[in-house]
Amino acid sequence: MAANNDFSWDNFSEEFLSAVVYHEATPPEYQPLQKTLDKVMLVASMNMIAELPDYSFVRKYRAEIENHILAKNPEIAKVVLKRITHNRSINPRVVMTELKKASSSSSLLDSYSIALLDIGTGDVKLGYYSIYRIPISIDLRKTIYNDVPLYDFQQNAVKALNEHINVDGPASGLLVMPTGSGKTRTAAYFLLRDMISQGYQVVWLTHRHMLVDQAADAFLNAYPLIKKKNPTAKKLDMICISGQHSSIRKAEKTDNIIIVSVQSGFRSLEYIEPVLARKVIVVIDEAHHAVARSYQRVIDFIRRKRRKMKLLGLTATPIRSTDRSSKRLMEMFNEKIIYSISMSKLISQKVLSDPHFERVETSVNFEPQINVDEAKLIKRFGELPATLIDRVAKSAKRNKVIVDTYMQKKEQYGKTLIFALNIEHCYTLCKDLRKKGVKCDYIYSGRDDNARIIKEFQNGDLDVLVNINILTEGSDVPKIQTVFLTRPTQSEGLLVQMIGRGLRGPKAQGTETANIVDFCDKWNIFNKWLNPEFIIPDVSGEEKERKSKKVDLIRFPLEAIGAIYRDITYVGDSSMSLSLSLPCGWYSCKAEGGDQDVLVFDEQQEGYENLAKMLQGKNATSFESDTVSMMNQFFGGFQMPPYYHDLELFYGHWKSTNTIPEYHEFEERDAIDVNEVAKRMLAENVGMANKKEYVQTAYVKHSSIIDNIYGGFENYYKRVKEYLFNDDEDSTNPPVIELMPAESIPFDRTPYYDLQELYQEVCQERFGGKYEGINSIEWTDKAYTSYYGKYYIGGRIRINCLLNSKDVPREVVKFVVYHEMLHRDNLYHDKDFREKEHEYPDYVIWDRFLDNTMGKFDFTL
Repeated sequence: MAANNDFSWDNFSEEFLSAVVYHEATPPEYQPLQKTLDKVMLVASMNMIAELPDYSFVRKYRAEIENHILAKNPEIAKVVLKRITHNRSINPRVVMTELKKASSSSSLLDSYSIALLDIGTGDVKLGYYSIYRIPISIDLRKTIYNDVPLYDFQQNAVKALNEHINVDGPASGLLVMPTGSGKTRTAAYFLLRDMISQGYQVVWLTHRHMLVDQAADAFLNAYPLIKKKNPTAKKLDMICISGQHSSIRKAEKTDNIIIVSVQSGFRSLEYIEPVLARKVIVVIDEAHHAVARSYQRVIDFIRRKRRKMKLLGLTATPIRSTDRSSKRLMEMFNEKIIYSISMSKLISQKVLSDPHFERVETSVNFEPQINVDEAKLIKRFGELPATLIDRVAKSAKRNKVIVDTYMQKKEQYGKTLIFALNIEHCYTLCKDLRKKGVKCDYIYSGRDDNARIIKEFQNGDLDVLVNINILTEGSDVPKIQTVFLTRPTQSEGLLVQMIGRGLRGPKAQGTETANIVDFCDKWNIFNKWLNPEFIIPDVSGEEKERKSKKVDLIRFPLEAIGAIYRDITYVGDSSMSLSLSLPCGWYSCKAEGGDQDVLVFDEQQEGYENLAKMLQGKNATSFESDTVSMMNQFFGGFQMPPYYHDLELFYGHWKSTNTIPEYHEFEERDAIDVNEVAKRMLAENVGMANKKEYVQTAYVKHSSIIDNIYGGFENYYKRVKEYLFNDDEDSTNPPVIELMPAESIPFDRTPYYDLQELYQEVCQERFGGKYEGINSIEWTDKAYTSYYGKYYIGGRIRINCLLNSKDVPREVVKFVVYHEMLHRDNLYHDKDFREKEHEYPDYVIWDRFLDNTMGKFDFTL
C-alpha cells in the first residue's frame, strides 16, 4: 500500500476535485465559500473531506471516480475491472459499462481505493497488488453448476481422495503428484465438490505468501463445483491471510476457505479458534515442509480444538533432507500416500514436457587476475574481507561458462530460468547476461520488487530470470523452455522442484520439450525421480531436537561486488563439453503398485535392447540376477545410465510375466495425440457420421500405445471429441463471478461514553486502582480511520472519538485505553508489549472487533 505521507490530492485533476468538493453529499462546511477551480483551495477542501480515499469515500463518490478518473485512464480501468471480475479476457470497449453496473462489493471498493492511492502518490502500480488482498464473497444463488474437466489421472486422484478422506471421523494422507501435473487444481476440485459442499471448512496452509494467490486461483476457477452436491448453496466466502493479504483477525467462522501463509498468518494461535467451523479439513501445500515447527504448532492446535480434523498433504517430493525427517513426515500423514503418479508416466502422456537433459562439463584453465584497489573499496564501502573478493572471483570464473552456454543456444533455450548459488551469483550473472544484450533480471529473498520482476518474466518482458530458490515451488510461470541448474545442492527435493519448473507440458499451457542444463552433475538424482520409490527407512533411536543457531547474515553492498567484479581479468582459455540425452520412448512395466512407465533416453536404448535379448533366452522361474550386475553388464561406461529402480521395474516385469515389457516410441505417441488427431479430422472435413470410424481406424493401428496412455478406445474417442468441440480441459479462464455486495452496517455517531469513567475502570481492574504517569486522557477532536488511540511521551493519551458510540462495545474502548496505557513503559509493539497486552480478558474478541467489525460500519467522517 502506498505510504500515507506520499499521498496528495494535488496529483488529481481540477475537474475531479471540483466534482467531489461540490457534490451534493459533501457537507457545506467543507466547500469553499465561493465556487472556484483554484487547485490549492480544492485540495484544502479534499483534505477535510478525506485524508485518504477509503471505502466510505469510494461509496459516496463512486460515480465521480468512474466518470473523471477511470473513464479517462482506460489502462487503469481495465486493471480495476480485472481485479473486480477476475476475468482475464476483457473487451476494452465495454470496460466502463461493466464497471458501472458492477455491485459495490468489497473487491470494487478496495480496487477503486488502491487506484486512487496509487494515482495520489504519482506511481500507479495497481497490477502488483494481489487481487485476494481482501476477503471474497461469491453469490452462489446466481451460479450454475458446471463441471471442470480433469485428466484421467486427476480423476483417479479425486476418487482416491474421496475413498480415504471423505469418510466419518479423522483421516489423513498425502497426495503425491509431480510439479506441473496440477495437484493444486486436483485438490481444489475435490475440496469444492466433495468437502466444502458438505459443510467442511478448508484451512489451506502454505509456507510462502507468493503461493497464496495460486491456491486462491485454483478455487476461484472451479467454485461452481460446490453446486454439484449442494445445489441450494447461497454463497462462498474465501479469505487469504499473509503479510501481503488480509489479517487473521478479519477471518470468520463462516469462511469456507481460509488460505494462510503460516509464517505471517498465524503468529498468535489464539486467533485461530474463533474462526474454526465445526468441520475442518487442513490442507498443507508443499507438504514436505510440514515437519517444521510452525506447521506443527498450527496443526496440533487445530486438532486439539477439532478432534475430527482431517489432514491432507500435497507434494511432489515426500522426502526431507534426512531419513529422520522423512519418517516424521510420513508419520504425520499416517504413513499413507493416498495417490501418486510418476513423472515418467506423465511425460509419456505429454502432460509434462519431454526433458532434454544437457550436462555441461567444464575444463577451466584460466585463473582470475584481481586488480582491485582495496584502499578505495574500504574508503567507499567499509572493511571488505578477502573471502568476499575470492567468492566474487569464483563467481566470475563460473559465470563465463554459464553465459557462453546460454549464448550458444539462445534461440533454442527461449524463456530461461536460472537457479544461482547466492546473491553475489545472482547479481553478477545477471550483469554478464545483460552485457550480452539479454533481457534479464534477478530475484532473491528480501528484494522488495520480486513480485514486479516475476510478473515481467511471466508476461514475456524478460528472456532470463536468475534466482536463488524463490521459484522452486508452486510459482505459476508458464512456458519456461529451459532451466539452468548452476547451484550445487544435496537436497533431492529441492533439485526436483527446480527441474519441475520447466516440465509443464503442452497440455498444461507449457512447452513440448524442456531443456534441463546441468552444471552440477545431478543426472542421477533427476533420473531417480522419474520413477521414485517412496520408501522411508526405519530410524532407530530417538531423534534429538536440534536447537537452531542464530546466524548473523552479512550482506555486502551490491555496488561493492560490482566494483570487484569489474576489475577481474583472465589468463588462459576455457573449454566445455556438452553431453545431451533425449528421451526416445518408454517401457510399460507391470509392478505391484500398478503399471509404471520406464523412460528410455537415446543412449540407453541399446543397453535395454541387449538386456531384452539376454532375458528372452532365459527361463524367468529359474534365472536370477540383480540390478547391479545388469547395470554393469549392459550400461557400464554410460555417461547417463538408467536409475537402478527402473532396471528393477523392467526386470520385475519379466520375472512376473516371462515377457519383455512393451516398448512405445515417442514418435508413435505424437502421431496418436488426441489434439493432433482432432486437427487432422478438421483439416480433412471428417463428417459427424464418420468421426467414430476415423478414430477407430487410428485405434486399430495403434491400440497398444493408446491403451497404455488413454486406457482404451472409449476414453480415447471421448478425448478426441473434447478437442473437436473445444471443450478443452486446460482452459484457464475462470467462470463469471458474481460477488456479494459489501456489507454495510449503520453506525450511530452520537457520543455515548464517559472516557474518564472508562479510564478509572481500567485502572481499578488491571492495575489495582492506581497507574502513575498518565497526565491526561481525552477523546480526539476529530474522528480518524487510521488509528484508534495514541500515547504521547509525557503521559498524554488521545482516544479516537470514532469509538465513542453505542455501537462499539464498552470493553473494546477499555481495551484500547489499556493498550495505550501500556505504552508508558514500552513505546514499541515488541514481544514483551504483546505479552502484557494479551493479559487483558478476552483480548482476541476485542482485537477482532477493531480489525474486522469496525471496517463494516457505514460512517461518515
